[in-house]
Amino acid sequence: MGGAAIRECICAGPLAIIGFGQEGRALLNLLVTHCPDVSVAVLNEGRIEPSVKERYRNNGRVAFFDEVDCLKRLPEYAQAFRSPGVSIYREELQDAIKRGVRISSSAQLWHDLHTRDFKIIVTGTKGKSTTSALLSCVLAGCGEDAILAGNIGIPLADFVVSGRSHRYWIVEMSSYQLSDFSGDPEIAVLTNLYPEHIDWHRGIDNYFRDKTRIFSGLKKGRAVLNRRDGNTGKWIENSSGAVYFNDPDGFSVTEQGISYQNRHVISRDGLAIKGDHNLGNVCAALAVTNLLGIPWEEAIRHMGRFRGLPHRMEVVAEKDGVTYVDDSIATIPEATMNAIKVFLPRPITLLVGGYDRGLDWKAFAGWLARSVVHAVIGLPETGWAIVDHMWAAKAPAEGGVSGIRAEGMEEAMSWSRRITPRDGVVLLSPAAPSYNRYQDYQARGRHFRSQIRQ
Repeated sequence: MGGAAIRECICAGPLAIIGFGQEGRALLNLLVTHCPDVSVAVLNEGRIEPSVKERYRNNGRVAFFDEVDCLKRLPEYAQAFRSPGVSIYREELQDAIKRGVRISSSAQLWHDLHTRDFKIIVTGTKGKSTTSALLSCVLAGCGEDAILAGNIGIPLADFVVSGRSHRYWIVEMSSYQLSDFSGDPEIAVLTNLYPEHIDWHRGIDNYFRDKTRIFSGLKKGRAVLNRRDGNTGKWIENSSGAVYFNDPDGFSVTEQGISYQNRHVISRDGLAIKGDHNLGNVCAALAVTNLLGIPWEEAIRHMGRFRGLPHRMEVVAEKDGVTYVDDSIATIPEATMNAIKVFLPRPITLLVGGYDRGLDWKAFAGWLARSVVHAVIGLPETGWAIVDHMWAAKAPAEGGVSGIRAEGMEEAMSWSRRITPRDGVVLLSPAAPSYNRYQDYQARGRHFRSQIRQ
């Protein structure tokens, strides 16, 4: 990828990079290498290592600002590349936009530099990683030149730097990336819509709007949508030409497995991944491969080998007759409910709770109190509220365990070992993000696994 192509995708004038994680570093390397006469400022609300600053000390066109209020400098630049973790709704960014600053991202730059490639963008509140991985599994199995990128696989910033092209791009994109993304991929997939990331988006309406904005921009591209998801129909009004899954005319989840146009095509036992939600992900992937002209028989053959992704209803141990399941990716109640349904009627000890985003937990706690879960162990912060609401919703059966408050993972696992009967399941499915105690859901899942060995 030459400097001339990159220059066509950026504004004339000084540039800024907001955030200096993996994407920010890759973008700085790209601009310094291919556009050496462009002035670039790195704005990072955290300390930048002195060794990094020293590396660019003799480059008069690179500046670093890592003070707490560095984003107030944004109006000084023609264009700023935003890291996904920095909310587009922050006051400093909104003020910069009003002053004419163009806010962009490495995802946008990747898209603009690969206009001739076939792009499949997958999003949704839940299931986007699994759907993306299923597509990659099928295309790789068919011998296609396909790359898995974005939130899963290789970060898009790395491809901006390398400039490599591929026949198919399977790109998982989050609402953070889509909030200011503009593009017309060949295929755009929406797995489902549930309330999520409300604090980042400053409200549920903004979240749904950002999640679906790519579909309103489709011109030549095709939308793949979930017919059974009520929020999808509310937020994507113009769906002419869309392909639907979970629909009688397409691939749909049934009691037996999956059907295509009301014809049974695979049983539940024919797939390694379990649960209606995962079968829905398979249907979404089949809808895409069908558009690509891949016979569903061949696609299903490859999907049958797919065993799932880490921290997603992953059976990580069998110990003393108890199954331990890591579902740390479950950050909303709907995901936890799906996981519980997979393991019933076995007695389940549920580890639930995490970062509090201000949701109302009464309905979820009421469902848990009425379900046949053996026990619920609440982790800070939201788990304690869930346990409290459970006690209010339904008194525990005499001699039984309804809900327990735990101070952390160690205490939760200690309780689990004591109260879970043989043939039971200890299920970490928190229904909340991890940020109050962990860097991310992976770290939470690893901590859970480490405690199994205690």
